[in-house]
Order: sequence, then C-alpha cells, then structure tokens
Amino acid sequence: MEGDSVEVNCNATGIPDATVIWRKVQGDGYNPTKGNLLTISKISRAQAGEYRCTANNTCGVDSTVMHIHGQCKNIIFQMLTKTPAV
Repeated sequence: MEGDSVEVNCNATGIPDATVIWRKVQGDGYNPTKGNLLTISKISRAQAGEYRCTANNTCGVDSTVMHIHGQCKNIIFQMLTKTPAV
C-alpha cells in the first residue's frame, strides 16, 4: 500500500560469500542497492515494478526478479448537502 515500507530479502549463499546487488529492471532513477535486504520506505506507485537481485562470487553469477506492486490508498470523501429550510 502506498506510504508503507517494503522489505524483501534475497537469500544468496555460497563459498566464498556472494555479493548481492538489487536493481530496478526498468529504472526511473533508482540507485542500485548493495546487500541482501531491499528496503523501500514510504513506497509510491512510481516505485512499483520489477527488481532484480543479482548475486555473484568467484564461482559465478545468478539472479532472480521480484515484482513489487504499489497499490494506491483508497480515497474517502464525504458529500455534505444542505436542505432548504421549510
């Protein structure tokens, strides 16, 4: 939901330890994040999309894609009406 925080963990193991980097697949200025945990504070619909977790070490490279949806909050409004005095 828009305004909430999102945390996604990329479990990458190996010997030697893997280096993990998160990137937005179709970027809109999103800076790559290093580390297993992707954290997006106060998510907006603009931040929704596919994020790729890439892990690499001296033995190779592997990646997976996670789709993050940004749902907008419901808009609640109230209509006030005046009835003419009789």
